[in-house]
Amino acid sequence: MEQYFAQYDDFTDLQKQAMAYGVIEGEALSWYHQRQKMLLFRSWEDLRDCLLLRFGDRDDPQLIKLLAKQWRDEANLPRMTTTDLRDTDLRKVNSVLANVEPVMLNNALEQPSKETPPVRELMDVNGFQVLSSQVDFLNVIFEKHPDIAIEFRPKNPHLRKACMTLLLSLIETLCQPPQNLSNEDLVEADNALTYVKASGFKVDWLEKRLEEVKEKKVEEQNGEIRIQELEEGLNELKQKCLDMEAMLEKEKAKVLAARASLKLEDVLL
Repeated sequence: MEQYFAQYDDFTDLQKQAMAYGVIEGEALSWYHQRQKMLLFRSWEDLRDCLLLRFGDRDDPQLIKLLAKQWRDEANLPRMTTTDLRDTDLRKVNSVLANVEPVMLNNALEQPSKETPPVRELMDVNGFQVLSSQVDFLNVIFEKHPDIAIEFRPKNPHLRKACMTLLLSLIETLCQPPQNLSNEDLVEADNALTYVKASGFKVDWLEKRLEEVKEKKVEEQNGEIRIQELEEGLNELKQKCLDMEAMLEKEKAKVLAARASLKLEDVLL
C-alpha cells in the first residue's frame, strides 16, 4: 500500500484507509470490524500500525521497529536512529521484546490461525482474476458498463483482484432488500465505494444506486416508526372501544331494569 501511495500523491487519508479496507479479508476483516465498533482509526498510519502489530510476522523489521518504539516510549528510553536499529542484532531485539509485559504490547504478537485455506480456481476476465463463480456476474457488469475500468490504476495483480472483489461485494450488497441492510452495512458500503472510486473504477451509476438504497433505508426506518406510532394509537382506540362497549352494556342493563313492570305484591306494599 505504501509503495502504491508513493506513486500517487492525490489520495486523502480517508481514501487510503478505504483502499486498505479493500484488501483486508478473513480474520483480519473480522478484527477490523470489531475495532471500528470500539474505536475508529485516526488515520492511515494508525490503521497500518495496528494491522502490523496484530498480524505482522515477528521477524518483520517494520514490526520490530514499531514494537521497539512502543517499548521505548513505555520505558522512557532514548530514541533509536534508523542506523542504530539497522545495526542492532534482530535476535537481541526479539529477545528483549519477548520479556516485555504482554499488556503493554496490547497483545500485538497474537498470530492468526495458520490453517491453509482451500485452493479456489481463478479465471481472468478483462485482466481481473476472479472466482469461476463470479465470471458470469462480472461479464454482465462489463456488458452494461464497458468503460468501468478504463481509468483503473493498480497494476499489481493482488491489488487488482482485491479491488474487483470489493466492487463485486459492494454490488451484491446493494442488491439486497433494504430491510436486510443495517446502518453499519451502508457505512461499509460508503467506504467500499470510496475505495473503488479512488482506484479508478468509473462507478457513477453505482454511487447513484447507493444513494437510492440509503434513501429507501431512511424511508423504511421512518415508515417503521410511523407504523409503530399508528399501531400504538390503534391499540389505544381499540381499548377505548372496549371500554365504551362495556359502558354501553351497563347502560342497556339499566334501561332494561327501568322498563321492567312492577309485580302486584310490589304495588300493594
